[in-house]
Amino acid sequence: MNDLEKRLKEFEHNLKERVKELGCLYEISRIAELPNISINELLKETLKTLPPAWQYPEITHGRIIYDGVEFKTDNFKATKWKISSKIKINSSDLKLELYYLENKKFLKEEKRLIDDIAVRLKSIIEQKESKEEISVRDKITKVFREFTDDRVFNEVLNIVQEVVESEMGYFGYINENGDMITPSLTREIYWDKCEVPGKPIIFPRKDWGGIWGKSLLDKTTIISKGPFNFPEGHLTLSNVMCVPILYQDDVIGQITVGNKAIDYNNRDKRFLENIANKISPILQARLERDQMEKERQRLAKELKESTKEREKIQEDLDDIDKQILRELHEDGKKGLHKIEIAMSNVMSHTGIKNRIGKLTDSNFLKIQGNVNVKKLNYRLAFLLLELRKFEDLKKFIDFYSKCKRIFFVLSVSGKYHLLLGIVAKSFEIINNFLSCCGLINDEDVAKSELIFGSNLELPEYLPINLFGNKNKDFKCERICKDCDYFKQGICEGCEKN
Repeated sequence: MNDLEKRLKEFEHNLKERVKELGCLYEISRIAELPNISINELLKETLKTLPPAWQYPEITHGRIIYDGVEFKTDNFKATKWKISSKIKINSSDLKLELYYLENKKFLKEEKRLIDDIAVRLKSIIEQKESKEEISVRDKITKVFREFTDDRVFNEVLNIVQEVVESEMGYFGYINENGDMITPSLTREIYWDKCEVPGKPIIFPRKDWGGIWGKSLLDKTTIISKGPFNFPEGHLTLSNVMCVPILYQDDVIGQITVGNKAIDYNNRDKRFLENIANKISPILQARLERDQMEKERQRLAKELKESTKEREKIQEDLDDIDKQILRELHEDGKKGLHKIEIAMSNVMSHTGIKNRIGKLTDSNFLKIQGNVNVKKLNYRLAFLLLELRKFEDLKKFIDFYSKCKRIFFVLSVSGKYHLLLGIVAKSFEIINNFLSCCGLINDEDVAKSELIFGSNLELPEYLPINLFGNKNKDFKCERICKDCDYFKQGICEGCEKN
């Protein structure tokens, strides 16, 4: 065989190899276009195309490893005659490996081919993952639009479980008390099989424990294969993944899945965290809506009860009572004298006194000294408070109703929860009081707005304790002698105006 024939034969051989390589790349593209093919199926089918594209397919074994999941050719055997390529897809590794069972040399074109296949697979997988995530997001958004009750949690969980191939799971939220509510635990797949007596769907924060509790408290995703310490009768779990749902760094919910046939990997983690991020603002809006509805119902109930009480009070007051209250309001001292003159024909002095006593005993009337704040040149300010939890409202009312600086406490509806009236000799003292005594900086206060008063037009007199000692029951836990403002003489403390 002359040189020309050798060169021709070599050319034909190389051409056949290139055709095989092109055929492999074409086949991978065809597989990627198959409708609804999963990433795992894509990698399995791709692996079948690799050995035929190499010089010695009969002695070629291969495997693909993606995010810890391994796919191998039949009767796979790793040897020292190996060619490989590794590439990063998001936070996961994709690795392709081909082995010869005999001592054969790999061509440089085959090295380029395996690298090219890795790059193509990266592009295909990224596109598929992106499309899959968008599709899941659209489904979840649709669920939130269609369902207004707790069924939304079951429906979202169904979507998530299908994607991450998990047998068990729950989707819960944090309520206004800071407790975890898990409506999806009532599903038949869990409720009927779990034999734990008195199984709850409400988990108080103080009872948060185990992997799911740690995930919530640490605000981080946790993947575990156990061992798990569950009570007797609890469903068996082989693995679990807990993903907290955060809104502006606050935990507002959690998605937990378990019992996947294979271990959870970075791809599952990345997918579920992205879904949690998508759900976060939608869930927060829903929780705020539910809280507003509860508040509306509460106010409606209070209004109804208040109306009934007001009607009863009006019935209990006769014309004489109303006249006494009217005259006392206009002028407490002269009013009594006017009442005695007006009623001298129908009621004695003692009778009027008894009437006034009855009004005070029934809390319709309180006789006390009112002061002219404007004449004394005292300053007033008004503080609006938005609380983080509506349940803290009563605590704030009880606490600051005893504070000497506070001359009225009003619960309000809408954006804010509480309106406080503050009195002091100067606006500087009011500022120091708010800064040092914690009204604005209290951890339970979400937002505040301060309004300084210029002139009190009406009423002219207010029932304010300007010169007496502070309430003995008021344990403000803020000791003046330990306060820098007090030490520097900036604030005189509550004992002194």
